[in-house]
Amino acid sequence: MMKWSRGIAIAALCFLLVGSWSMIAQPSDAASGSITIDPGQTKYISFGTVNSGDVLLWDLTINTWSTVFTYWLEKPSGVHLTINSLYSGMVVDLAGEWKIGFSIDPSGYWSATVYYEIYAFRPTLVIVYPQEMEFINDASIIVSGTVDRFANNVSVSLDNVHYDAADLYMGSWNKNILLGDDGAYTIYAMAELRWGDFKLMYSDSVTIMLDTTPPELGVITPANNSYVAGSADLSWQCSDEWGIASREVKVDLLNWITVEGDEYRCSLSDGYHTLRVRVTDLAGNSAIASIIITSDTTRPSVAITSPIYNATIREDAVKVTWTGSDALSGIDHYEIRITGGNWINVGLNTSYIFTGLIDGGYYVIVKAIDRSGNSAESGLRFEVCTNIWSTNGPYGGIPLFILIATVLGAAVISVLLYRRKRAHRQNPPQGPN
Repeated sequence: MMKWSRGIAIAALCFLLVGSWSMIAQPSDAASGSITIDPGQTKYISFGTVNSGDVLLWDLTINTWSTVFTYWLEKPSGVHLTINSLYSGMVVDLAGEWKIGFSIDPSGYWSATVYYEIYAFRPTLVIVYPQEMEFINDASIIVSGTVDRFANNVSVSLDNVHYDAADLYMGSWNKNILLGDDGAYTIYAMAELRWGDFKLMYSDSVTIMLDTTPPELGVITPANNSYVAGSADLSWQCSDEWGIASREVKVDLLNWITVEGDEYRCSLSDGYHTLRVRVTDLAGNSAIASIIITSDTTRPSVAITSPIYNATIREDAVKVTWTGSDALSGIDHYEIRITGGNWINVGLNTSYIFTGLIDGGYYVIVKAIDRSGNSAESGLRFEVCTNIWSTNGPYGGIPLFILIATVLGAAVISVLLYRRKRAHRQNPPQGPN
């Protein structure tokens, strides 16, 4: 009796449970059972239709007394290949249906029973994390992936230097590795399949970028502790060696808002506000910059206290005084102008003297500007009169009155002298009788 067996007990058990049958096994599927070949017969068990690069595995147990029993591996082209081991495998080089054939010469006397277990599949090893060209920000990472169920072990290497075994469980595997300085690394994973005397190694690899350095970030405008009026044009400058992935803005306790570019207009209510900018690079490193600003949309108050409205100034200089205030941001400066003149920045002074004025009417305006740029104005009219003969002049018309009185007095005296002289002519004096 001829026997090729890895275990007659297993074969007998399969025979009792399964019986004599055959089936087609598609790629990634398994087929098992038994077939009986009588003298003069040829029978096949099929792996199904497979693709080039797929793997065939077989485990055969043959029970026969026949000395003219033969078996072979048949390619889709019909070419027969010798099977050197009943427990082995191979990588196929031709797409199509692959089969194992069995035959007993008609001259034989004894039948043969074959118990078989066959597989056809595509060997698959995939690194799931990290992905190709993925940026990471932690030097300690857990490399994980999947592998077909026939792999006996998976090992992982950094830059193909040294392989360490990964933890493998039901087609999933993982391995903790430690990277070094920032830069590019290639992670290799290698799977080993052992099936009888057949061995196969297959691999996958990914190149990743380690970046643990956050981006550089600085707010350009507005300045910290500055003042705005209702809105702020927030702008910043950022850079990263590998690139910026996202930009976000946050106002006070509101949610982060994703923005495009390096500027954003923030609408603000009156009061104090904290503006934040967050930029994140491709590896997930973030940098945050913040400023505190005051929003003030209320105009300041300002009022001219001197001179009074429609006052007459009896000299060629006038001193204008005023008061002003701003409740939130405070007064930044005052400006003043007079009819025919330009605005004059007087800082925080609350008075100003105009000199060299000619007689005439004038209108003066005082403008208060707060630190947020809001402004308010106060104005009034006055007259300059320096003519000493004018009743509005510096002497109130007294010189004119004196002149008039003098002229009138002189006229009266002249009239009196004239009348006296005339009377003297009409009544000359008499001499003595």
